[in-house]
Amino acid sequence: MIPAIINDVTLNNLNVVKMEIKSSNQVWTSVNNTLVELMKVNQEQANIAAQGSIVAAMTARYSTIALSGVSTLDGRSEQRCCNFNGISSRH
Repeated sequence: MIPAIINDVTLNNLNVVKMEIKSSNQVWTSVNNTLVELMKVNQEQANIAAQGSIVAAMTARYSTIALSGVSTLDGRSEQRCCNFNGISSRH
């Protein structure tokens, strides 16, 4: 049976619960947003690290080529200094 009168205390309690749920939802929304931002930063750092690795690998490769010399098709060895746009100068 549904009581005809709900007392003030019960209503008050329901309002408190509603407010707590609302506040809890706001906290979780805030936590989720923070996590999303952290993941974005993490991804950017991973991208930067990957780019750094590529640059380091290219630098190492071109340094090795420049130091060791490059063999030409006819068997002569020549010294080349390579820059990053792919243009090599022969010495």
